[in-house]
Amino acid sequence: MKNLLSVIITAYNCENTLIKCLDSIILQTLKEIEIVIIDDGSIDNTSKICDSYATKDKRILVYHQQNMGLPLAREKGVRLASGKYLSFVDCDDWCEERMFELMTCYAEREKADAVFCTAFQHKANGISKINNFNMKKGLYKKDSIYDCYYLRLFGKLHSDPFKIAGYLWGAIFKKELFDQVAFYRDIYLHEDEVTMLQILQYVNSIFIIEDALYHYNRLNENTLSNKKGYWVRYWDDMLVEFNYKLQIATKFKLSEEDYLKRLTTYLYKNYLRSIKNETYYDNSAGFFGGIINTYNLKSIYILKKYKKFLIITDFLLYERILLCLCNIKLNFIVYVYYSIKYKRMRHYYNDRKSR
Repeated sequence: MKNLLSVIITAYNCENTLIKCLDSIILQTLKEIEIVIIDDGSIDNTSKICDSYATKDKRILVYHQQNMGLPLAREKGVRLASGKYLSFVDCDDWCEERMFELMTCYAEREKADAVFCTAFQHKANGISKINNFNMKKGLYKKDSIYDCYYLRLFGKLHSDPFKIAGYLWGAIFKKELFDQVAFYRDIYLHEDEVTMLQILQYVNSIFIIEDALYHYNRLNENTLSNKKGYWVRYWDDMLVEFNYKLQIATKFKLSEEDYLKRLTTYLYKNYLRSIKNETYYDNSAGFFGGIINTYNLKSIYILKKYKKFLIITDFLLYERILLCLCNIKLNFIVYVYYSIKYKRMRHYYNDRKSR
């Protein structure tokens, strides 16, 4: 008998969280599930935990591979999955026991291509609720989410009335939606958004439920979403995201006026963040090396190419001034500003003094 749902878990060095994650899925009230675990080259006890669970529950399929990264691990999971619906669960997270029963029930009853729920977000300062869609429970056609959700995946603006999330977790999708979805190996930031932009082009309708059924764990310091300090390839990774989103918009022949304003404005914001990133004290280039790096950020011509789409009013006054300084090659002033604001100058001075 074909499984109604395949749950795909990508696991990498998650020995401290994987057991709780797996237990929450095994104990689901929906029993017609397949659990596909992609062990993405783990070097801790993750592989042993996966294999141990597979011997206890025949619904679990484990695939071990060399480390390929999250997108390609998910792609492998999709290929191996046999269910009518797919759901993605991060190995740090866990689910309420009725999550998949409720979501598949709505999918079948409403004939929806995807179902989304609310999630609990666990952070050091407490628990809050987040969701992909700030919308009431109900069935929505594709066109009705275009402005309020889809376009916002190209870039978030300060002027947005509410913030949206572009996560793949906390949802189930018809497996056939992934037949033409591309998973890109070299993307390390916002890969969920890049995938979601493709999936939503193939849906006819989605169903939204307001129940909080998924637990998003932000307490694990090893995850990228919790990364603090210097990011070696931050600007490079932002350019990769920009180019893939541009490719997707071109593929689906979206109106440039619809998406390029958001995409360009978001890129400019990340350009400033890239300069700030160079000021982190754990940057091995040092204080002056960080300044040099701000002048060596590659493919800056892209900013000029799409400047006409920039929504300058979405920037605060001081950010506009910083952009003007960058425009006349005074990046070092922007660098010093961020260094002072985020106290790197003090760290640098104390380091010199202690020598």
